[in-house]
Amino acid sequence: RARCQPRGLGGSSLSKGNNVSQGVHISSRRRRVETKAAAETQAAIEALHTIDPEHLHHHLAQALYSIADADVAAVAGDAAAAAPRSGFFNTFAVVLESFLKGIDGVLDFLHVPYAYGFSIILLTILVKVGTFPLSKKQLESNLQIQALQPRIKQLQDQYADDQERLQLETAKLYKVAEVNPLAGCLPTFV
Repeated sequence: RARCQPRGLGGSSLSKGNNVSQGVHISSRRRRVETKAAAETQAAIEALHTIDPEHLHHHLAQALYSIADADVAAVAGDAAAAAPRSGFFNTFAVVLESFLKGIDGVLDFLHVPYAYGFSIILLTILVKVGTFPLSKKQLESNLQIQALQPRIKQLQDQYADDQERLQLETAKLYKVAEVNPLAGCLPTFV
């Protein structure tokens, strides 16, 4: 019964003479690789001798100055970000940010995944609910003005030559109909 041997580790196709010739072949290949590596190492050492030390010093100094400048800019940016800001819209931003942080804290406490994203969504809904009465008033005012458009068009045709009279009659029409034409503008600003 023939003995099973793993592939490549012997067998009937390889004789002792082949193994010796393979060893010689591997040794010569190894010598060529070692010689090539030694030549490359020697070339790298010779290339190092051609580098101008002043030129290298100049480039390293420039790199260090760039890193130092970036660090100073980052520190200055942090200081500017920490400085208190004032202004009309900053008040609203601070209030909304504190609400957002509060909602996020509650959702984190409840172990809600993606709490910050849900906080943004909930804050948006709260703002929409808070501004709903203004939006409703704007929509009602727009509908009333649309209902008065045929009458306004009639006044424009009637007083086409007298702009002052047209403005007075239009204002009277708005007053009689109890319509405020500026009521539609306020929610836009809010």
